[in-house]
Amino acid sequence: MGYWGQNCMSAAIKMGYDVKGYLQISDDVIMNVWNLDNLPYNQPWFQSNMKVAHIDREIVPDVWINNYWWPWTQFSGKKSAVAAFNQLEAMLSSPEGDRISSFMENIYNITNCDRCFLYEASDIFYLPSELGANFTFFSDIFSYNKVFLEITIPTVLAGITSDKEVYRLRGNYLWFHDRDRYPYVYTEFDHFYHAWKLSRFGDAREIQFFCRHFLSKIDKHLILKGSRTDA
Repeated sequence: MGYWGQNCMSAAIKMGYDVKGYLQISDDVIMNVWNLDNLPYNQPWFQSNMKVAHIDREIVPDVWINNYWWPWTQFSGKKSAVAAFNQLEAMLSSPEGDRISSFMENIYNITNCDRCFLYEASDIFYLPSELGANFTFFSDIFSYNKVFLEITIPTVLAGITSDKEVYRLRGNYLWFHDRDRYPYVYTEFDHFYHAWKLSRFGDAREIQFFCRHFLSKIDKHLILKGSRTDA
């Protein structure tokens, strides 16, 4: 069900590809690829928001508009976050202690809290290769404790680098009935949109918008990049 989607990134990094970095997106994300060419490939990318959750709280606010976030109350939320935090604390006296201390200090600098993690919708993120080993190390600890990807990914990104070094993507997360408004909120100047579900397109106008505007824009970008490469 995608609860531990961070494992996809971790597995790709362990393959040891000769690349500048790794981009992970969900199947229902669309990207304005023409806006990605000038982004910093030596920095992590994430969306613009990161929320803070104290791991001892029973309820935390939703990533949308509700008063509570349902994954926090499930098996992959608070209970798993506490288990991961306890494991990190226990490892402070291990040979990896300095690495873990730096990780937890970075989290504290962002949250001003010594028992907090970060969480947010995590359907698109990028990681430069030089941070790959650190990402897999901490991501695997969170995955071992079955921590939900929307806690693991923002927490690990913030922990292995400073918050100022995370490039914030321009994008739009649309939830529930808001997903009927794609053509009205879309702008070609953003980097991404989620969730762009074709099954939600209720009439021909929405389908025409997607095919004639968005897909044709991608075609033109690919043709332009191809002509530059040939030159």
